[in-house]
Amino acid sequence: MVSRLLGLNEDTFSWNHAYVSGDYKKHWHYSNPTQELATLLAAGIVRKGSALDLGCGAGVETMFLAENGFRASGIDVSDKAIELAKSLAKRRKLRIDSISGLEQFSIYHATTGSLCS
Repeated sequence: MVSRLLGLNEDTFSWNHAYVSGDYKKHWHYSNPTQELATLLAAGIVRKGSALDLGCGAGVETMFLAENGFRASGIDVSDKAIELAKSLAKRRKLRIDSISGLEQFSIYHATTGSLCS
């Protein structure tokens, strides 16, 4: 189990708590993708392909990438963040290749992407 190897059990609990309580909205959640990512895509610096959003949280950038023609996947240590990201993607009818926690993440995803954020 990847998370145990990385010693993330306590961190997972605190990240899950932040998503369940809504505290994440006060500290690091944003409604739009980062300016840097939007600029890279708008300038055509990054070609469309596979993308892996590391620490995807609620999936804002994962969904942005999918909306812009990428085969997007997201990964996060928080199970609750993953649940939220999946729910939001489903509501927006977006095709996200995979949104998963560390327990379900396969090395395959890490070796096929062209962009990591």
